[in-house]
Amino acid sequence: MGTYDYAIGNTAPKWDDVGQLIRLQQVMNSAAIIASNATLTTNAKITANDIIECINVPAGFVVLSVGVNVTTAGTAGSTVDIGLAGGAEVVAALDVVTTGYTVIEHDVTWGWDATSKLFTDADTIDVQYLADETVGQFTLTVIGYQL
Repeated sequence: MGTYDYAIGNTAPKWDDVGQLIRLQQVMNSAAIIASNATLTTNAKITANDIIECINVPAGFVVLSVGVNVTTAGTAGSTVDIGLAGGAEVVAALDVVTTGYTVIEHDVTWGWDATSKLFTDADTIDVQYLADETVGQFTLTVIGYQL
């Protein structure tokens, strides 16, 4: 198991982001992720329990909703956890084989209150692959606003 940085976004918000609804989005293409890292390229796969840091989140960011759109099926039986490394998933064992869109919101298991998740410190939203993965693509979308 390893942790690999594939994150997009800036942990320092721009002045015009404050108070605005913001969409953060990252395409998680297995082949591109594997090609972007020497260890993953050597392994020729994302190994079970690897954590991929996918979206940088600045301090003061409030997550309102998360969506996942699987556009290309992953390896048979593949699932992922989405959330923070080391636990606190917004969703656990999400199927990334069946194509389609899933919206996740207001989940108390990720440290959310009834409506949102506040990042008091800069962090990343991560994807942990629960099985070996070589193919597939999904888009992770996070809707929130900057305090």
